[in-house]
Amino acid sequence: MAHPTFDTLEGWFRADHRSSDPYLRETLFELEYCDTFDGFESEREFLDHELSSTEMIARLKSALTNKDDALRGLAAKRLISTSHPESEAILLRFLRSDNSEDRSWVAESARFVDSDEVNSEIANVALRDPKCYIRANACKGMVGKNPCVMIPVLLEVVNQGDDNVDPNVQTMPPCVVAREMLETLLGTSFFKPDEYYAPSEYEKRRAALEKRAIEVLQELKCPHDSDAKREPNDEPS
Repeated sequence: MAHPTFDTLEGWFRADHRSSDPYLRETLFELEYCDTFDGFESEREFLDHELSSTEMIARLKSALTNKDDALRGLAAKRLISTSHPESEAILLRFLRSDNSEDRSWVAESARFVDSDEVNSEIANVALRDPKCYIRANACKGMVGKNPCVMIPVLLEVVNQGDDNVDPNVQTMPPCVVAREMLETLLGTSFFKPDEYYAPSEYEKRRAALEKRAIEVLQELKCPHDSDAKREPNDEPS
């Protein structure tokens, strides 16, 4: 097997061939690249077809217990995003892992699985995971879920502000990601991208966003016992 474009792409970073399955690792990284950057539609189609074979699915499942964090996480992400019959069990196992890399790789993929147990778990990760970048990814994982589930959780993350955000992490804070997801869901635009607001102006806009979110919840007649109001759980275990 070979990947014509990536095998000849100048400067392409090669997979670590010390991996127990270097070809699968390379294939998954190439697919991740195609999903991130434009202009690789035909390559993505090729890789998607290859990873859908019976042989590769078996290798993906085997990789779920690999010692390589990236291979293990990418394999789980692939199986979850393609609705593998065991995707819910895989997602829950990784979200509840003590290994932060496991939680990070699959948090955003929660959008592909809709069940009460998954919705409760991804809400808990978005609100309480000790790693701020995982909380941010979990907010993205709530896309497409029932607004009665999404809105209270995203609103609570917004209201957490910069609490427990690691200044050394070079990703968007959870409160910013949650705000963007919430505005998209509500069809509002109280905040402009990359705009700095003085504290008083920020608070005014945040309050306006919260008011609109509550109005939508009332319009949808959502129950009051939302996931966002349940008692805090322990850290993922």
